[in-house]
Amino acid sequence: MTTFSYILLALALALESMLLTYRNTQGTALRLTKGLAVSLIMALMQTLLFQGGVWLGNLLRFDLPDIDKTFFIALFVVVVVKLLLPLLGRKREQVVYDLGRATTALALSVAASVNALLLGLGVGFVADMKAAYLPATIAIALSVLLLSYLGIMLGRRKKELAAKRWHMIAALMLLVAVFM
Repeated sequence: MTTFSYILLALALALESMLLTYRNTQGTALRLTKGLAVSLIMALMQTLLFQGGVWLGNLLRFDLPDIDKTFFIALFVVVVVKLLLPLLGRKREQVVYDLGRATTALALSVAASVNALLLGLGVGFVADMKAAYLPATIAIALSVLLLSYLGIMLGRRKKELAAKRWHMIAALMLLVAVFM
């Protein structure tokens, strides 16, 4: 994988965090300083779980490159399907959580970071992260921090976002990152 692939991967993860914080900020009166803390927690969790996934993928790596590549593609397909699945069904009432409480923000950031863990696991199977470890980590941390904070700011202003479009863009970014 190239550095550009890691940047696309980071942006796809950050778009999902942006939509999550946008949706959950609409129901609460969240101050921007607390929103920055929530964004920092989300960025930290996404970065740590991605790194943990890479470490676990390197640990579980097989010696056969074809099997590693198959696992890599399968994990990315799982994440893409997980991103696109809400688009297929009818629109349901979504639960809104209070991001003002630290325990809720931490639990929500862990739940949002499952995709980062799966993507890190897939990357750990195929990539030698010594070359691109630092750019991938920085890209994930910065993009999640900035875009989740943007989601909080847009949610506070009650601006309308086309969530389906952003989910499709994130899925497309992941597909481009895989096949580059």
